[in-house]
Amino acid sequence: MSIRKIPKFIKFILPVALIVGLVIASTPPREVQATEETFIASQSWEAPVNVFSVTAECWGGGAGGSADGNLAARPGGGGGGGAYAKTATVPVTPGQTYTITVGAAVSAETNGNLSSFVGNDGTKCEAAGGTTTTNRSGGAGGTVAASTGDLGSVFAGGAGGTAANSNDNGGAGGGEGAATTATGNNGSANSGGTGGAGGTGTDGGDGGPGGDNTADGTVGTAPGGGGGGAGGTNDVGGGGAKGQVKVTYTAKVAPTITSVSDAPDPIEAGNVITFTTDWNDGDGDQIKVKVCKTNSLSNQNCTGGSWASSTAFTLTDPKDETYTTQTTDEGAKDYWVFVCDTDALCSAGSAGSFTVTIPSGEPIRIKGGVKVKGGVKVR
Repeated sequence: MSIRKIPKFIKFILPVALIVGLVIASTPPREVQATEETFIASQSWEAPVNVFSVTAECWGGGAGGSADGNLAARPGGGGGGGAYAKTATVPVTPGQTYTITVGAAVSAETNGNLSSFVGNDGTKCEAAGGTTTTNRSGGAGGTVAASTGDLGSVFAGGAGGTAANSNDNGGAGGGEGAATTATGNNGSANSGGTGGAGGTGTDGGDGGPGGDNTADGTVGTAPGGGGGGAGGTNDVGGGGAKGQVKVTYTAKVAPTITSVSDAPDPIEAGNVITFTTDWNDGDGDQIKVKVCKTNSLSNQNCTGGSWASSTAFTLTDPKDETYTTQTTDEGAKDYWVFVCDTDALCSAGSAGSFTVTIPSGEPIRIKGGVKVKGGVKVR
């Protein structure tokens, strides 16, 4: 659509509008908040819409504390704490269901259980459970070797303490579950008839204290704390705590269109028309512009034909696309602009139209003029 005369107030407003437009175009993408889900029991999980990867963190379960099975009056060792593992990028498919396995709590003298999350292509995080013993020795924490995660993001659980070799003394403390940045702390040996302290001090689950003389060991704290050892005669060790799985993700955001325009309009056939699109992508992704002949897009392609299309992804904003008009385009023509990003997400169509005219013939000039019978001469 052409403008033949611009009123004075429009002449003033137009530059201001252009300045405002430039400010809007340079506004950085809005911050997209991450979602964090923590699981304390095994279950299925469906990847939400527009979520293509997650960060998975796993804590293995703690092992149960023991009694000294060789000598009933002797105290028992503490159970080992569960390991920790993190995999920063686990690919998933929106709408697909995945299995989350959380190592369940265990009773005395039982090894801790593995916790895991497995995404596409077998990418996963796994955290091993702690181990137990059946005597006064402490169990080992869940190991790095038996766990799976990113390099530098896998840590072992703390070992259970070893109880003193004498009758009816306190049991040893359980090992702490591994921290997100460090190995879990070990459980302590008993002090005479007082049970040893469980491992503690980081963000892993605390180990259970050993039982005092003639008392049972204490259950470890989730996630992954090992159980304390038994205090002596007829006593039992504390149970190992359950593990944990945490899934963190950010849903991708489809790009949006702020405005579309075309120029010149109307345009004579054979000339180039420019489509200008002002856009935004909340994730900061690169985009392609599609100028379609219908309000329909499939797999990022115009299904009813296109006037113009980007050849490569870009961050240029506003983005121009051009088309050389044809004589067959004469008249009013509709178009719909779509913006698609590198996550294969596309905006809704933004409509516009342009008019193509056919050039009129040039005036015919005859040298010397034409003499018309009757005496009239036309020059």
